[in-house]
Amino acid sequence: MASIHRHHRFFIRDFWRKLVALGLALLVWKLVDVQLRSVVPVQQVRVKVKYDTRKFYLKEDSFLVDLEASTPSKMTQLAPELFQIEVALPTTYEHSGIYYLKLRNRHVVKKPLRVNIKTFQPNNLAIPFDVIEQEQFKVHVNTQGKVKSGFELSATAQPDTVRVLGPSQVVRNLREISTESLQLNPDITKSFSVPLDLLPPHPAVRVLPSQVTVNVVVENTLRTVSQSFTSLSPGVMLPLKNNLRLAALPEQLISIRLRGLSRSLNDIDGKQLRPFLDLSNATQPGKYQAEVRISSLPLGIETEEITPASIDVELITIPDLPTTPSAGDKAAPIPAPNKP
Repeated sequence: MASIHRHHRFFIRDFWRKLVALGLALLVWKLVDVQLRSVVPVQQVRVKVKYDTRKFYLKEDSFLVDLEASTPSKMTQLAPELFQIEVALPTTYEHSGIYYLKLRNRHVVKKPLRVNIKTFQPNNLAIPFDVIEQEQFKVHVNTQGKVKSGFELSATAQPDTVRVLGPSQVVRNLREISTESLQLNPDITKSFSVPLDLLPPHPAVRVLPSQVTVNVVVENTLRTVSQSFTSLSPGVMLPLKNNLRLAALPEQLISIRLRGLSRSLNDIDGKQLRPFLDLSNATQPGKYQAEVRISSLPLGIETEEITPASIDVELITIPDLPTTPSAGDKAAPIPAPNKP
């Protein structure tokens, strides 16, 4: 029993002696290794920036830095591809700005075995970034070429408004989103529809949807057409003499159909048409069937139909007002009342 106890104490004392010896050996090896290690410069090591592409935009998502690496004596050169450095842009930013970051060893995610990083040059990174914004913009149909003389073309997009996502500094300067060019030529004489892609104004901008349908209307402006204008209130042309006036204003509204070149008719605003009842030849009070006329029509436009062509009205005479004596006239003497 005593022998077993002595062997046990010997084993414990021997274990600690071996452990101390091992520690001293490791320390000596470390000191020797440090003495034998060399510092090797490594240039143009890429720093990868990880970020949420749905929230941020970076003009550059990688940067280059130089390293000083401590290596075993056998390593005299190190390629930059042997190292990988990654940093992350925080997701808490709400506005564009610059993220400042100090590089540390924990950012090195790949390096050769037994190689330690001593310094980074530059040690601090300045990472400019922008936030992604979303806006609605009108679609502009871009055309190239022209149709035959005498024809007019109008193009509208469906949908006419699209959603745009991109860097705030880009989106805020936009006014509209253009389509790819709609090619026109003199052979186009009929209306048609065509799908056209939308052109993002910046590589970082997304346009949703990316394509629209463009409806093209082609019109022959040299073609003679008719156009109606309804619910027009007539005016009245009265004679300049005889103090004749309308007994009551006419309540009936006028409809006019005009004929002329399509180009000219398209420029006419119905509110500017002036139908009137022509009573200029009336000489005395009474009932008249006044003809409805229209004035100030553009050149090349003629009246095709007026409904009704005439309206029954009544003219009355307004008595002359008594004249007021002027200040220079002598007042007539007022006769004295007769005495009883």
